[in-house]
Amino acid sequence: MEQHISNHLTTISVNQQDLVVSSSLPKELTPEQLQVIEKKYASKRIKDQYEITAQVVESITRIHVITGWIIPNDDLYMKILIEEFERLLKEDFGEMNFDEVIYAFRKNQIKDWGKSMNLQLITDVLSSYLSERAIASESEERAKKPQQVIYTAEELDGFQSGHIEAFYQRCRNGTVPPKELPSYYKQMLVKDGYLKEGDDINEFFVFCLGKNIENIYIYAKGS
Repeated sequence: MEQHISNHLTTISVNQQDLVVSSSLPKELTPEQLQVIEKKYASKRIKDQYEITAQVVESITRIHVITGWIIPNDDLYMKILIEEFERLLKEDFGEMNFDEVIYAFRKNQIKDWGKSMNLQLITDVLSSYLSERAIASESEERAKKPQQVIYTAEELDGFQSGHIEAFYQRCRNGTVPPKELPSYYKQMLVKDGYLKEGDDINEFFVFCLGKNIENIYIYAKGS
């Protein structure tokens, strides 16, 4: 058997620059999901590779060792198995990489020991793994989403005051202001004691610009 399989094996070289490695994985994933995600980024996807025959042959050999599935000592059978397995991977499992293909068989509880290797046995294992992979990927995406930040009223006031100050600085630099200012401008200036309810906000800014006041929020209230 070893001689027969080795006739089809060639050396596979991998360009490290082609590998996609996940540098930081979300801690929210389970250990099993983390392993699946790590394998997902371990090497190039099958669909992103042009020539994969050598990797297909090596995978068949590894699957044979892991599962005990028999490969008949028949050159024609081996040739067809290689061709059909390669087609299967490209058409149905192109999102996976070869690290995942082998990992799927390592973690799967193989039944059918001693059967002849065929595409249906292979498909059952890879399809089951692909379902697990999809669940892990969904958990990965959820974990990546930024958590909602809830600001205090004081922090929100600080943001709005900053917007007013930035607007005033643009006016000082010659930017023509819009015809209508956001309503919260006046609300904040009233709240901070710069204006009264009946005051005109446009007149306030004109006054500050005419006095060459550098900063609204350093300008002394009531001056």
